Amino acid sequence: MTLSEPAPGVVRIRLPLPFQLNHVYVHAARRDGGWMLIDTGLGDEASMSLLDDAFIEAGILWREVRDIFLTHTHPDHVGGAPELLRRTRARLWMSEGERDHLAEVATAAHVADWFTPTVRRAGADGHEIREMEHAFASVRHKFVPLTPDHLLKGGERIATDAGEWTTVLTPGHSPAHLALYNAGRRLLLAGDHVLPKITPNISWMPGRDMLAEFHESLELVARLDVDEILPSHGGAFTGLVAWVESAQRHHQERCDGLLGGLAAGACTARELLPVLWAKPLAAWNLRFALFEVLAHLEYLSRRGLAAKIEGGVERWKVTPAAHERLDAPR
Repeated sequence: MTLSEPAPGVVRIRLPLPFQLNHVYVHAARRDGGWMLIDTGLGDEASMSLLDDAFIEAGILWREVRDIFLTHTHPDHVGGAPELLRRTRARLWMSEGERDHLAEVATAAHVADWFTPTVRRAGADGHEIREMEHAFASVRHKFVPLTPDHLLKGGERIATDAGEWTTVLTPGHSPAHLALYNAGRRLLLAGDHVLPKITPNISWMPGRDMLAEFHESLELVARLDVDEILPSHGGAFTGLVAWVESAQRHHQERCDGLLGGLAAGACTARELLPVLWAKPLAAWNLRFALFEVLAHLEYLSRRGLAAKIEGGVERWKVTPAAHERLDAPR
């Protein structure tokens, strides 16, 4: 089903994606006699055509879209923003951190300045690096600097016909991801922070502990009184607290697996990929996987469980504290 109405005044629209994850949901909420569109899809011809059809079905006119809210600035969420802002002249709402990250990526000559040196130090070979750069180039045009009218930090309140939504800062999957929480209807519009059946990719970023930030964000949303979760990928679902506990276990198991891999001898991040993914990965997924391993190694390093051996290509080893943990009875 392309269109549904999870609550009065809230429309949920499924748009196609040309990736392994083949769809993304955007939402529209009635507000101030018009509509707020939450995320925009990829902005390619297929998704824009389907969004046109969905608006006709929902009785939404483009001139009635007065606000556009971005959960985060990955291309499947922000790609349509420039065109939709041109069509609607809507006010743009996004977090400060996502604005800055988008500007960094959008203004880089090819990829972010730190990308290629990072994957080279992580052990990727020249062919893999070129393939990852090429994969990014296919969506490079979807990253366009944006100037928000409302710059958000989390905790802001947005009135709609469906009730008041509170912005919730949930970094981890992206630098400053925002979810929306409607306490009156016990709804969490989760973006990519909470997804059914899978956990989102947690990607390393310079100077940050993204896995720790993700865990802190999970604890934050777990304290909310939520009956139903509206994710950006997959159907609406329930059981937020159980999902959070499952996601925490999942990432703990990944950390333990990486420590087990390191216990056999010093490894690069690239050499550790088979610990978590048994099958060979295409370039786009290799990029995600490599940065997820780096995020977990960063997390382990900051807790004294893994240590980096500096060099042209970085290798990692377990620490004595990690040996004690691995040897402890379970």
